[in-house]
Amino acid sequence: MGVEASEFIMTPPYVDTERLTGAGGKTPDENQHNWEVLRDTIIGAGGTVINHVVGQVFPTQVYDRDAALIIGKQAVVPDPKKLKEALLVVHGYDQKERTAVVEGTHAFLKNHGLELKTLSGFTFEGGDTVVSEKNNTIFMGMNFYNMGQEEKAVQAMSAATGMKVVPVPMPQAKPRVITLSELASLKPTDTHPPYYHLDTYMSVLPNGEVLINPKGTTAEGLALIKNTVGEKNIILVNNEHDQLGYAANLVNVGNTLIMPTASKELRKTLEDRGYRVITPEDQGLKPGAWNFNDGAVHCVTLPVYNAPRQNQLQTRGDLRGYQASTMPEKPNDVRPSAAAPPPTTTPAHSAPSGNKKPTASSQPALRT
Repeated sequence: MGVEASEFIMTPPYVDTERLTGAGGKTPDENQHNWEVLRDTIIGAGGTVINHVVGQVFPTQVYDRDAALIIGKQAVVPDPKKLKEALLVVHGYDQKERTAVVEGTHAFLKNHGLELKTLSGFTFEGGDTVVSEKNNTIFMGMNFYNMGQEEKAVQAMSAATGMKVVPVPMPQAKPRVITLSELASLKPTDTHPPYYHLDTYMSVLPNGEVLINPKGTTAEGLALIKNTVGEKNIILVNNEHDQLGYAANLVNVGNTLIMPTASKELRKTLEDRGYRVITPEDQGLKPGAWNFNDGAVHCVTLPVYNAPRQNQLQTRGDLRGYQASTMPEKPNDVRPSAAAPPPTTTPAHSAPSGNKKPTASSQPALRT
């Protein structure tokens, strides 16, 4: 089975705290606008964005990727008990919040026709998985979540998806131990190592190449990846600017690569291989506009791989017409979801340019 993704679930960054919106000196309005331009860029490249409208809202809800791995009509999700145990260590300061975000996303997926398949006895976050379409393979980051149980975790993921799973060691992904007295003052980056998830330093491109920052894994891990895709298909991210800007944390729609950053050298390398590269600067935004705290483009999109066309989740109306005024302004501001409209398709749009905001129209609703 080959897999492909041109549908992405995205949740707007409803935030009025500095925990996310203050990152990089951005205001809440700037982050909202940056997110909207990213969404529109995906649509302009020919993708579909499924807008995840939520009720109770939290700062970390923008990280859709981490909730699940969706293959067709099935969403592989972590064992709830193991997830809570892991989040207490990794997201100790907001464990209840993050659990609520993940559980809310799982309910959203189930309510829209996806079968939830639990990775019993194991936990993972979607950022720990990178899918290779050409090789029918899932690269799975082996971090502290399943330390000492790597082989069983890989077997469980393979059984759940029917795909080959290649474990990638992540020696840097070890959060420091935190005490209860420290929780109140912690910020996300206090507990997260530089390459907390596999997707912060690695991605698979449409033609099968792997774009990878070698600092994220070991020599043995890099060798495993080379053996899977072939050495000629390895593109190393060696530029420090690209490494620090999470250049590999990208999404693609066809041969268009939507990236948080790309140096001139990296852009040329990718364009020489036939890819079109789009960065925030290409859309009239500031450098780093698509870096949301310790995540970027890949982190804030949840792809639907290999979705049967007749069963795809779809939205109606013009996604670029999403009204900012209809969004909750503060966490815990609850608003009802819109009723399901008649079946329609999402129109394609040209990628936006400059800082012009989308024209407002009706808020899109969801349907199955």
